Amino acid sequence: MRPHSLPLAAAFLLGCGEDTTADTHAAVAAVACETSWSEVDGVSVDPITCLGWSSRSADQMTWHDAVSAAETSSSDASENDYCADLSEGGRDDWRLPDVETLEDLSKRSPPLEPLDGDLWSASSDSVDELAWTVELSNAGLALLLGKDSEAYVRCIIGG
Repeated sequence: MRPHSLPLAAAFLLGCGEDTTADTHAAVAAVACETSWSEVDGVSVDPITCLGWSSRSADQMTWHDAVSAAETSSSDASENDYCADLSEGGRDDWRLPDVETLEDLSKRSPPLEPLDGDLWSASSDSVDELAWTVELSNAGLALLLGKDSEAYVRCIIGG
């Protein structure tokens, strides 16, 4: 059961029930869901997955700069770890979403702006030099890019 219409203070303390995505991290605190997209402290909260979404990165970056050492082997990640270093909405437990989470979001026309531009996922291909990207304006379309290519980032919390 999902909590609904919670006061702001409780919104980031409660979980939202079953995780409906492939993106699960038990150690990460969940966000509370409403019945439609909502915003809490500048974080957009998805009513279907209960994930909080950051704003899109201002600049494009390589996959190595976007992914954190916790999400991949430490040899793949750089010192930058964009999501791990992000402090938005008073939260510092951000992570890069997997490709399935981004594909699902692209099929539902989220109210996140801007929608154009490839977004990095934490998902790598079996070929070590490639990682999956999704452009939210192209429903369900995932593309492999070289990890040294550049794309935007939207980080998530919850789940």
